[in-house]
Amino acid sequence: MPKYGWYDPETDQEFESDMKYEEMLQFKKDNPELEQRFNLNFVSSQYTTTQGKMDDGWKEMLGRIADENPASDMAEHGTRRTAKQVKTAEAIEKNRKRLGIKNTKMDTSGGRLD
Repeated sequence: MPKYGWYDPETDQEFESDMKYEEMLQFKKDNPELEQRFNLNFVSSQYTTTQGKMDDGWKEMLGRIADENPASDMAEHGTRRTAKQVKTAEAIEKNRKRLGIKNTKMDTSGGRLD
């Protein structure tokens, strides 16, 4: 169940509560004086587990997802790439930095409108 952070300006206290999304919406309606706080101190288990090692099946699954989504952030970490693909990506990134281009996502559609 998700945790939601709250701040009470009257008492200057912060607290968390576990509730479903629908319950959180109702809680916000019932307590308009509270401010919702978004805590970003979570740990993602996308690449590691509590023991610091990933199961081989999980690694394979991440690799498949990365292979199917080459423009995603996950592709940088989990895709099995050839040396040519690595050099091409490095050259593209180098030239983006040189030219001051901030968009890091590539358009791989080839002009298709799917």
